[in-house]
Amino acid sequence: MKYTDILELHKAAGMPAITIELTLPRQRDGIILDFDLTVERAANVADMISLTDCPGAKFDCTNILPAYEIKTRLKKNVMFHVTCRDANRRRIMGDVITAAQHGLENILVIRGDLPKQEQRHLSATVHDYKHSWEIIRDISNINNGIYFGDRQGARYDICVGCAVNPTIQNLEVEIANENRLAGKAKAGAQFAVTQMFFDAQQYLKCRDMMQAHGINIPLVAGILVLESEGMINFIEKELSGIAVPGSTKDIFRNKSVERCKELGVGAAKQIVDELRKIAPGFHIYNGSSKAALELAEYIRYRAAQ
Repeated sequence: MKYTDILELHKAAGMPAITIELTLPRQRDGIILDFDLTVERAANVADMISLTDCPGAKFDCTNILPAYEIKTRLKKNVMFHVTCRDANRRRIMGDVITAAQHGLENILVIRGDLPKQEQRHLSATVHDYKHSWEIIRDISNINNGIYFGDRQGARYDICVGCAVNPTIQNLEVEIANENRLAGKAKAGAQFAVTQMFFDAQQYLKCRDMMQAHGINIPLVAGILVLESEGMINFIEKELSGIAVPGSTKDIFRNKSVERCKELGVGAAKQIVDELRKIAPGFHIYNGSSKAALELAEYIRYRAAQ
């Protein structure tokens, strides 16, 4: 089922849809079984499984075959990520068409985390896409049967979404710039997922600014359960453009691991309570953690009340 249809069905039922994001296993022996168990646990509470594409610009397994396995074996809705970070145009569109032919109809297009400084020049010289809206444009064209060089071909019905960062300092640019959300929506993005944020007001401000600029696609709230001070440090060092508020850092400073997990789950639940009747869905990051699954179960419980 297309993600936009899932969001509409849940909206009609008065409850948010739940997406759980999973990262594919690293290239290590014995990890695949663990990943299978993680998928099964997530599938029990999620309406959609979302599979990342080499986060942190690391070399890992590709996500299309695992996505197909999840769809066919577990009968679970799944979306896979596509990044423009180091993408070859013909290879990416070939993957998109192959996935669509095998029933994988949901794609989240993002820029992707940048490689380390010494790799950036090489990456910039080999890829065909500079901005994620360019991939979205090509997918939208394929949906309309238009291929490279205006060649006509089969039409598809791919549901394509994009990302938006509500924590960025200049939110006006993030929303209105033609290379940011406005360009993505114009290119054909059918929904947007926020990057992780840590204050419900950041989501609301982003939503309001989207409406002010006439961008009327669904805005799904991306939530990460913070579990340690080290996780905060990692986010700000390794994830491009994500800002953790100073007030949030203060809450976690010098706390034990156990206490940090309690605080993180509590803070995430508070955001859910503030947005559960506003956001069409929640996209839960780091879905392999017990804290993420606890949050998903909480969303389901609160929606039933």
